[in-house]
Amino acid sequence: ETARRQEGERSRYELHIQRPDGHWRWLQITASPYYDADQKLSGTFGVFQDITERHQTALSLRESERRYRLLIDTARDLIIMHDPEGIILHVNAAVLQTGGYRAEELLGQPLTRFIPLEYPESLRQGEQPHRADTHGAHLYESEFLTRAGERIPVEVSASVFRQGDIP
Repeated sequence: ETARRQEGERSRYELHIQRPDGHWRWLQITASPYYDADQKLSGTFGVFQDITERHQTALSLRESERRYRLLIDTARDLIIMHDPEGIILHVNAAVLQTGGYRAEELLGQPLTRFIPLEYPESLRQGEQPHRADTHGAHLYESEFLTRAGERIPVEVSASVFRQGDIP
């Protein structure tokens, strides 16, 4: 980082330090070259910011996401997540095993490809859950089409997950 400042560049980096009391802290350091009146590099101007809390929050979020993925991916129930347009975003291992699909065959595909044609369009489009109470699940029966064309009866428990105001 010192070499970058000697070339006139500002640098920003993180440093994990142990304080004299034994506690560990994360610092974000922003260092800029400091020039004298003759425009010669005469030192470094640095700002140290304690970002320990930000690091802890990020670590907690990663751990929460890991537990969530583990829960979803090891569930024996078929779990399919799709966007409001019905495009599949995530499937768990049970979907792949039961349906005989590979993940890349499902992800990015419309959910309607895997529901028999004779089902009402509202169910095929996944609209029912969006009209349901967003604090609970909407239950209905349907069928899931496997890769081999087999129909597997399923009970769907659909819930809307919102990100801000976006379902």
